[in-house]
Amino acid sequence: AASRSTYGTANFLLFKEFYINIFIERMNLGTALLDAKLDISAIGNSKLYHLFGDPLFFFLPPESDNSVVIQDIPEIFYTNSEVSFTVDASANIGNGYSDVLALESEYEITYSNTMDGDTYTVDYTKSGLPYVEDFVDVNSGQFVFDFTIPENVNLGNTGKIVCYMQDDENEFVSYYYPMELALPNGGGSEELPENVTMLKGNYPNPFNPSTTISFSFTTELTENTDITIEIYNTKGQLADQLQIANEELRIGKVVWNAEEFSSGVYYYKLVFAGKAIDTKKMLLIK
Repeated sequence: AASRSTYGTANFLLFKEFYINIFIERMNLGTALLDAKLDISAIGNSKLYHLFGDPLFFFLPPESDNSVVIQDIPEIFYTNSEVSFTVDASANIGNGYSDVLALESEYEITYSNTMDGDTYTVDYTKSGLPYVEDFVDVNSGQFVFDFTIPENVNLGNTGKIVCYMQDDENEFVSYYYPMELALPNGGGSEELPENVTMLKGNYPNPFNPSTTISFSFTTELTENTDITIEIYNTKGQLADQLQIANEELRIGKVVWNAEEFSSGVYYYKLVFAGKAIDTKKMLLIK
């Protein structure tokens, strides 16, 4: 914590070095903060920060282990298909368990906020939402895992499988990345329905209790076109679903009233004919 007012840019530089020292260099908290203070030029700003707690405490995430081999993985993962793969952790782990997580492709997010009449936006890449998670027994360093890829995942070539493995003595993380998710009609990640362009975003964001979600199309759609907005919580659970009416299709906007929902982050997907096309994030504050 800081003992008095500090500066944003200097804070960013300090804590960037601090987190690198903790998570990558694997230093204890006291050494990580001291090293970060000495490594940046804004010493005056850094002197205002103090560590409350045990300076010798290590916050050690599991190390990434490149010796883990994920076998029998297809080149392209198609929605609605079953996937089965074998993991061989070599000699690094014996009998234990693995927490396996599959995530959809990453997507771009624009955050917008207004302060004192000035509006600013920040563009960044968001990790895909998890659509499968399960615990599997590991026997002699090996396990088999299978799952079905749902229809409404975010397509693209940046999906991921994460295996967190542990026994009585060791723990580590291994990844399968990148993982291409595509439609089952033989199309790759770039082949999306021609009618649908994208989600434009929602305004206001943050909001309370309602927000307007905007979307665009490249061609005129028929009255029978099945287009919905699916809204998910941070656990990946479907919270609400908005069926787009003809008038909303015409103007490219739909209103979500979140009066009955709790504060927090929500993700909304544009779904065309059962296929997820685009995903963005919004924040409900009550």
